[in-house]
Amino acid sequence: MRFRIPKLDSLLLIVALSFGLLASPQYLSAQEEGAVARELIEVSEEGGTVIEESALEPEPEPRRGDPLFAKLRKGGVTILLLLILSIAGVTFAIERFSNLRKKSILPDGLLEEVEKNWIKGDFKAVETACENRPSTAGRIFASFASFRNSPLPELHPIASDIAGRDLRKHLQKAYPLAVIGAVAPLLGLMGTVFGMIESFEVVAVAGSLGDASILADGISKALITTAVGLVVAVPMLLLYHYFKNKTTLFAIELEEEVNEFMKRNLMKGRESDQADADA
Repeated sequence: MRFRIPKLDSLLLIVALSFGLLASPQYLSAQEEGAVARELIEVSEEGGTVIEESALEPEPEPRRGDPLFAKLRKGGVTILLLLILSIAGVTFAIERFSNLRKKSILPDGLLEEVEKNWIKGDFKAVETACENRPSTAGRIFASFASFRNSPLPELHPIASDIAGRDLRKHLQKAYPLAVIGAVAPLLGLMGTVFGMIESFEVVAVAGSLGDASILADGISKALITTAVGLVVAVPMLLLYHYFKNKTTLFAIELEEEVNEFMKRNLMKGRESDQADADA
C-alpha cells in the first residue's frame, strides 16, 4: 500500500492539531488582581508619632515563564513558516517509511523463484514471478529473461541502468528532508535577526525611560525562532541520512544478488557454449 499525499482539508486539520499540541501544560500561579492594602506603623523615636500608610501595592512576585504556546506566538510569521516546514517534513518522512522497504527493491524469495524457473528454461514463469512482485530486482530479472540471447556484456549495462534509475528515485524522494534541515535553522536565524532589530528600536525609542527588562524581553522573543528552527532541522537531517544509508544498503544487497545470479546462470551458460564452440 503506497502512501498518498493528504488532501487540503487533511493538511488544514494537521495544522490545527499541531497548534493544539504546541500548547504547554504549564500554568501561572494564581495571583489576586489589583493592589492589596496593607498598613505599616512606624513609631518615631523623637515624638512617638504614628504614621499609617495604607493601600500600598505589594512588590510583584517573580513570574514563571509563559506557556510554550504563548512563547511560540511571539515568533510571528517565522514560527508559522517553520510549522509548515515541519508538517511537510513529517509528510515526506511518512512517505519514505511507507515506500522505502526491501520488498520494493529486492523481495524475499524472488531470487530463488526466478533461478528455479530459469534452470527449467521456463522464462515465461520468470517474467510472471517478476510481475507479481514489482520491484527493482524484478525488473532486472525480467529484462534478463527478455534479452536472454543477447551477449553478456550487453546485459550488465541494462541491469545497471534499471538499478541506478530506481535507486536515484528513492534518494530524490528523501532529498526534501535535507532541504528542510538546511532551510529551517536559517529561517529561524533570520527571524532572530529581525526580532533583535525590533528590540533595539524599542529601546532606542524608550531612551532613558527604558530599562533592561525591555531589551531582555525582546531578545527572548527573538531567540525563540532560532530554537524552533533547530528543533525542526535536527530530526529532518537525521531522517534524511537514515533513509540515504538505508537506500545504500539496499543497493549493495541488490548488486550482490544480481551478480550472483549472473555468475550462476548467465556466465555459466556462456562458458559452456564457448567450450562447445571451441571443441
